[in-house]
Amino acid sequence: MDMYTGPQHIHVRAGLAALRRRVEPGAVSLRIISAGYGLLDEDTPATSRGWWRPA
Repeated sequence: MDMYTGPQHIHVRAGLAALRRRVEPGAVSLRIISAGYGLLDEDTPATSRGWWRPA
């Protein structure tokens, strides 16, 4: 999610990291709703031309 670098997203990522240290693996995930790319998982790779979308 390198495309999202604003303060709110940075705080959300920090909160997720703190939460993940306290819960079981896989209990917390992040999804981003993008007007241009739809629903993105946090593991969706970014490319120089935008987000990669599976066919």
